[in-house]
Amino acid sequence: DAAAAARLHGRDVAATRSRRRRRRPTRPLQSLGLSTQAAALGAFVSRVSRLYRPQNPYHNFRHGLDVAQALFAFCEGRLLGDADTTRTWGGDGVFSLTADEVFAAVLCGLCHDVDHPGVGNGYLVHSGHPLATRHNDLAVLEQWHAFATWRVLRKPDCAGVLAGLDVAAFRKLTIAGILATDMARHGDVLKGVEAFDDGNAPRPSRVLQLFGGLVHAADVSNPAKPWALSKKWSDLVTVEFFAQGDREKAEGLPVSFGMDRATSSQRGVAIGFGSKLVAPFYRAVSSLSSDIQPIVELLDDNVRVWTELGDVGAV
Repeated sequence: DAAAAARLHGRDVAATRSRRRRRRPTRPLQSLGLSTQAAALGAFVSRVSRLYRPQNPYHNFRHGLDVAQALFAFCEGRLLGDADTTRTWGGDGVFSLTADEVFAAVLCGLCHDVDHPGVGNGYLVHSGHPLATRHNDLAVLEQWHAFATWRVLRKPDCAGVLAGLDVAAFRKLTIAGILATDMARHGDVLKGVEAFDDGNAPRPSRVLQLFGGLVHAADVSNPAKPWALSKKWSDLVTVEFFAQGDREKAEGLPVSFGMDRATSSQRGVAIGFGSKLVAPFYRAVSSLSSDIQPIVELLDDNVRVWTELGDVGAV
């Protein structure tokens, strides 16, 4: 329940802070015998992990890792024990992402919520937060996450991550992927997935359609995970959302949808989100690859469990 999830999260935060206090001085990763590119990637992941805020019950580094892993599974053909091959997409079954594009997708997953403040765009806009002012109230967090990602990639110890890449193309993809996680763009991203096989669009356009769809699908994948794991993620996001609703009430701001603990329930939000938003999106993605169909079935099973559960065991 919410109290248990909050206590567990509190212990995680305390442990993280304790580890940080005990951290020894670090050596450059090259001194450990790693290649320059591997060392740069290690430095990049380390910097990104420190930018995530461990006090957030949900939007923390674990969520970034979870989404990165989902994208790797989507792209690399390793879902459900498949062979070590790149997955193909589309009605003709021949379209696939390049290694650099898969790398961009995994990096997007890792960084898509970096430096998340623990409140959503609605709160930032309605409170007149400086981030909302900076980004003109449009995709406030997503633009900030993309900026923070590239600010880290430009650090001298991380520059090697981009070695051998077409940096302009890689930057375009990563920014597009992170912006696709804005829930306000859910309908547009869904239309892009549904139109993937329409016409004779050039490859760069199809890459952007598929790329945005996969990053968004990974970001909202919690309802499509095995029940025990899906429920844990739901507990954590509910704690964070209800805390935002409490804060909005206290500050006299409009309470964001699904975040008012007096009128919303974990069960109701989980059923609505899973059945009305995530399921149709995953069905569209599964039309491009039958490998995704078992995930759709798992999602439907979870919605049934929530329906049968009632309010017992929910926040």
